[in-house]
Amino acid sequence: MTEAPERMLDVLGAAGPHADHSRQLMLYGQSVGAWEGTVVVHRRDGTRHEESCEVHFGWVLEGRAVQDVWIATVRKDRGEPGRPTDKDIYGTRSASTTPSGTRGRSSGSSRTRSRTAA
Repeated sequence: MTEAPERMLDVLGAAGPHADHSRQLMLYGQSVGAWEGTVVVHRRDGTRHEESCEVHFGWVLEGRAVQDVWIATVRKDRGEPGRPTDKDIYGTRSASTTPSGTRGRSSGSSRTRSRTAA
């Protein structure tokens, strides 16, 4: 280990696309930014569940890739910071926290409503 280890996110993140591949990377690069929307889970029994979500896309790996992060329920709609709720704990039986495809019981889709500047 070095004396001043680099933070993982500093190493992972990039300011923009790598110059050697910028044109090709814009297929995904056009999504870079922050989005809010709704995740819809369609269950096998025909019921559906909707949950607010935020999606963040950003350049990583020296600009050679775009990373996406999906968060449901959006952070501003959660309870008191630092106090987990049933929606914040993975592995619970709460339908709202079951990612699409988990245990083979549901499939999911999403739609975004608005985009905010990155």
